[in-house]
Amino acid sequence: MLFATLGYFSFVNLYLILPVSTTWLILAIPGRGWKVLVMRLLPLAIVVALTLFLFQKKALIVSLILIFGAVLLHRVLAGAWTRRLTWLLITTAGLLAMVYFVLVVLPIYSETSRTANEALVEQSGSNDARHKPCEKTGTPEKTRQVCREVVSYIGTERSAHVMSYVLLAPMTRTSLPAMYYPIVFPEHHDYYGLDFGQDILGFGGMPDDNIVIWKHMYPDLPGGSAGAPYQFALYSQVGVIWTLLLCVTVGLALGVMWQAVLTDGISRIWRSLMGAVLVLYGIYLAIDSIRGGLLASYGLIWAWAFIIISFLIGRLLGSRQQFKPA
Repeated sequence: MLFATLGYFSFVNLYLILPVSTTWLILAIPGRGWKVLVMRLLPLAIVVALTLFLFQKKALIVSLILIFGAVLLHRVLAGAWTRRLTWLLITTAGLLAMVYFVLVVLPIYSETSRTANEALVEQSGSNDARHKPCEKTGTPEKTRQVCREVVSYIGTERSAHVMSYVLLAPMTRTSLPAMYYPIVFPEHHDYYGLDFGQDILGFGGMPDDNIVIWKHMYPDLPGGSAGAPYQFALYSQVGVIWTLLLCVTVGLALGVMWQAVLTDGISRIWRSLMGAVLVLYGIYLAIDSIRGGLLASYGLIWAWAFIIISFLIGRLLGSRQQFKPA
């Protein structure tokens, strides 16, 4: 009922404005000691609790990447790498791994085991199912063949199924959908042409390659979408050669932006926020198109806009102190 009432910018607020503003608050609290540490951890705890109560795993993981990424970058920009910084990196990576395990791996453990048990073990319809999987009478040969192929890779052990899921789940949006792009385009669907966001300006249409790929992957299932990394989305628009050239352009643009983050003379807090958002955009590019990573409800253009506007308002009001390098 709650999600049915949320609009586009409600999700922008949940995915971006909340964690970015929280990160800004954490970085802006001066001093050291346990009292200061508690003051910094309190906003983090609020964000974690809110996203957990909303059962928004993506919002929680994105928030943790932004917050801890900015804190780590803030320390790095302060000077040389220290032992304390090493422990901060280890703690951050460990926390993100723990969140992934608790929110992704544990909830699917029993479901994955049940599904694998039904798909592989129960196919035999006998007590020695682990020795003769996929041979249940009445099962279509196509299903048996897929079952045999799965068994040839990971066997019938439940632990192997869960471990495979753990290792492959972060890459599922890359693997299967991506492989369909060179099959579908241009033989079964013409290239779209380069997307400049023409539909936003009132002419042209938005490429629907994710929907087209879904229909080719699952022709018998209801409508859905299948995302893929940005280079595959570009390929569906302009083909191989132009995609390679555009990938170089994207890399150069990201490099220029990162160089701006490393440039002295600007507030370290401001650079840490912008840098953390840029790192998150790099992650998005591995699973989404350039447009999706920028303009969707989780699109990072809104985070950058929020930071820049806030920075300009602060300067306009003469509040320069909070933007000076710490």
